[in-house]
Order: sequence, then structure tokens, then C-alpha cells
Amino acid sequence: MLYVVQFVRQWPMIHQIPREQSLTAKSFSEKRRQAAVDRGLADNLAKARAVRAEKLEAAKAKQAKAVKAAKPARKVKAAQKTA
Repeated sequence: MLYVVQFVRQWPMIHQIPREQSLTAKSFSEKRRQAAVDRGLADNLAKARAVRAEKLEAAKAKQAKAVKAAKPARKVKAAQKTA
């Protein structure tokens, strides 16, 4: 499957086609969309995105906890003046 950008790179003549014009037939797009809905692909995508978001939040929380747990650097006493 080619994305529009890839299609334009491969066939430069595409620049002559208006952006409003679809690159696929409406009936084909509708059949593909309906097949995806029937197979539950949208639900699977939503679940996968939710799981990924949870993992990212857990990683951020773990990283923040590690930063807070780190000991601050010790202050170095000023050098004593010698006469």
C-alpha cells in the first residue's frame, strides 16, 4: 500500500491531479472500511493504543520516582584560608 506522499514521489505526474480527487474508488474504500469494521480492527487499535499509553505512563512514573529517590550532591565546604 502506498501512501499519498510515496505515490507522488514515485509518479511525479500526480502533481497534475487535484488534491480533492480521491486516489481510490469510493466503492473500494467503502468495502475496505466495512471489512475492517466487521473484523473489529478499530476496537483492536483502540485497545493497543490504551495499552501503549499505560506503558508510557508507567515508564514516566518509574523514571520520575528514580529521579526523586536519587540523593542530592553533597556540598563541598569552602577551602579554608591559610595565612
